[in-house]
Amino acid sequence: WDNADMALDAMSAAQHGWRHAEATVVVAVGLWYINQWNCNPTDRHKAWCATRPELSSFDVPGLIAAFKQDMHVTLPKLATFCDPKQGQAGRRGCAVATIDHCRFMTSTIWHATYQAIMDQMLKVASPAVRLVDLWTLALELPEDCLGGHQSPMSTLWTWQVLMSGICKSGATATGEDSLAFDASNGTLA
Repeated sequence: WDNADMALDAMSAAQHGWRHAEATVVVAVGLWYINQWNCNPTDRHKAWCATRPELSSFDVPGLIAAFKQDMHVTLPKLATFCDPKQGQAGRRGCAVATIDHCRFMTSTIWHATYQAIMDQMLKVASPAVRLVDLWTLALELPEDCLGGHQSPMSTLWTWQVLMSGICKSGATATGEDSLAFDASNGTLA
């Protein structure tokens, strides 16, 4: 969550183009806390992920408490940044996503992190700061994660959900404004 704070602060404090640019924010940080907790800064094979080594010393309740506290600090900033009347992302709004789901995610830490996001977001979610439940979305898919990451199909579904919240509904663009293309002709080779 502290990196989300830093990004919001940077956008808000920008002196040039970014300060007035239309924006949206998607925040999905639960998995990073779990990764930090699983990191072992003294193991050279696992030290790559130790950007916040203090999290690796917590037990599960301590990690979830730190996650909730960090989320509690960030969400008001996010709400201001995404506010339709005054926020830089007011036109498009923002999204907070839960962690996605993989079949191996059966231990307490996965469920506790997911529940922490759901509990807090169900209190504060609004049209400007939307909750995207990736856990349930990925759970419904007939395929599993790849190396701990969402599968290509899960990623496409996630982006479809996110974009439907970010982009105004209506007719699709045509002609020069169109980003559409016919992918049925050709190959991926």
